[in-house]
Amino acid sequence: MKLRKRIMSLGLIILTVSNLFAVNNHFITKAKAATFDEINHPDVFLKQVNGDMQCTLVAATMLIRRAAMLSGNPKWSNITVNQVKNQAWVDGVGLKYTFTYEGITVNKAPFGNDPVSEAITLLQEHPEGIVLYDQYRIPRSHAVLLTDYSNGMFYCADPSDAVPYGRIPINEGLVQVKDSEYYYYVSSPSIPSPTPSI
Repeated sequence: MKLRKRIMSLGLIILTVSNLFAVNNHFITKAKAATFDEINHPDVFLKQVNGDMQCTLVAATMLIRRAAMLSGNPKWSNITVNQVKNQAWVDGVGLKYTFTYEGITVNKAPFGNDPVSEAITLLQEHPEGIVLYDQYRIPRSHAVLLTDYSNGMFYCADPSDAVPYGRIPINEGLVQVKDSEYYYYVSSPSIPSPTPSI
């Protein structure tokens, strides 16, 4: 009888542990999802290194970091540009149209006739944000992470060293929503909204 109870207890422990881990063959601990303030903390955002012309890659890495935080991944800070580059970048071409990094799939899509309205709707569906890409910007294309639309204003994190660090009003960034032709977004998995800040 004691042996049977021990076996049942061991089975319950294994079942509990297996429920805490393994999402799409990736081990992610189930932790409390991040708050709005946490996903907008300056430590989440990144800058390009020495004007390396990889703004789409840096913006997408910030997008993935925020998606990981909102999914409860406590190791989001280990997500680096170099790691994402292995899955997402083609030398001489740029960021892939679709790629998956640690179970998070990112896709590229064109904006329609009204990028501003479309971006507002996309941010409601994607609390992790979207990457704005102005491919035809002069003197050269550029991308930013559009973080949110709050109190009638868009906010972004711009990878360029020419603008302030962290979450800033979109008018301080190098890309404007109305001028963007494309965006990158997390297509899978569905990312939960931030938990209320305390």
